[in-house]
Amino acid sequence: MKRLTNPFRPRLRWGGERSATQGWVLLTIFAVLFLGAMSALLCRTHAASSQHESLALEQFRWDTANLAANLEYFFQERRSDMQNLAGSRPVESYFENVALGMSPRYGLLASIQEIEASFRKYLGEKVLAQKPIFECITLRDEAGTNVVRLEQGGMAAAANHNALALSDMEADNDGLLWKIVDEGSGNVGLVITHPVIFHGKREGSVSARMSLETLFSALVRDQVGGKQREYC
Repeated sequence: MKRLTNPFRPRLRWGGERSATQGWVLLTIFAVLFLGAMSALLCRTHAASSQHESLALEQFRWDTANLAANLEYFFQERRSDMQNLAGSRPVESYFENVALGMSPRYGLLASIQEIEASFRKYLGEKVLAQKPIFECITLRDEAGTNVVRLEQGGMAAAANHNALALSDMEADNDGLLWKIVDEGSGNVGLVITHPVIFHGKREGSVSARMSLETLFSALVRDQVGGKQREYC
């Protein structure tokens, strides 16, 4: 008896293989499109990240340059203050009276009172972010004795008041001496000293102490605390 065959079986097999091939092609196209889309997304993300980093770096450069300019202007103003204090008429008058041999009780006392008034004015008028710039202003003679020492608040210290213990951090800039002082209680300051020249001879110096905490919080916008020494 002759075996019957199904004429549709090869066509069904051929159709199934064709469907499988088309499926792989579609899957491959989808994979390529997916990888392409992911690559494009990664490229865009990387480009955006690079642009953000570039903008952040440019902003950092701008902020740093602006901070440097502010600090430069601030210290130029302090140099001018010290020049004005050291060359003021009350200070000049005091050393004139010393040269004339006047006694501390009479001629020198009037000069000292004028110097105290001048220092008191600087202590009250020089402010930064509504805080006093100077904590203390001192006039010393060439022997190192305090002639006038006025603290913030107008209190005058004794003439033989001991100077602050200075650290080894100091710099001499064109006759102006800058020193970092640490009293050991967390109060770190910057002392600026300007010589007093009378008739071409150095007769003493004027020193002013500033709080680094006030300086950093106002200009650097940072409360450095114990890191003030490293900042300096």
